Amino acid sequence: HYVYEMLFPEVWNKSMRPMMGTLKAGELHEFEEFVRHPGQEFLTVMEGAVTVHLEGREPVRLEAGDSIYFDSARGHLYASNGDEDARILVVCTA
Repeated sequence: HYVYEMLFPEVWNKSMRPMMGTLKAGELHEFEEFVRHPGQEFLTVMEGAVTVHLEGREPVRLEAGDSIYFDSARGHLYASNGDEDARILVVCTA
């Protein structure tokens, strides 16, 4: 339901991991558990609309140009929220 492209894969020992992502529209997703990992995370919506699910909080709907920043240890999931694929830029700290 999503595809990530790692940006600058040739750079070693990065303190940030930038990725472009495409979230497929119209797919229903069921996950057994949230994603968690060390660090912090920044997401901005480049195109489309995205719902960000953060464990213990209400889902957040983001439109193109909107962004969110959170502790990656908190369980999280992203999903396209529209009729078109969504494009996102995600940056995680190592």
